[in-house]
Amino acid sequence: MLLHKTERARAALSDTRSGDLSLHHRRILILTDGKRSINDLMAMLGNEILGDIDALMRAGYLATADAQGARGAGSAGGLGQRLREAASRLRPASG
Repeated sequence: MLLHKTERARAALSDTRSGDLSLHHRRILILTDGKRSINDLMAMLGNEILGDIDALMRAGYLATADAQGARGAGSAGGLGQRLREAASRLRPASG
């Protein structure tokens, strides 16, 4: 599943004085470029970022490609569930 920054994320990243995002959340948003999958981000930052990605999606900073097309008020409702389903299909990282 590919993730994309929303306009809200772009605005938050461009305002360096804003304290709305933690450094960790900013790092996730910076690395989210619409070409990297959740698996790619987890390989770079670790499996524990799933909760952060879910929080950023719920807050409107990240969206999936299908959610960007939907733009409906209820479009974010199933994103967390789809994120958890995608995470459950992941193979354990090899050492």
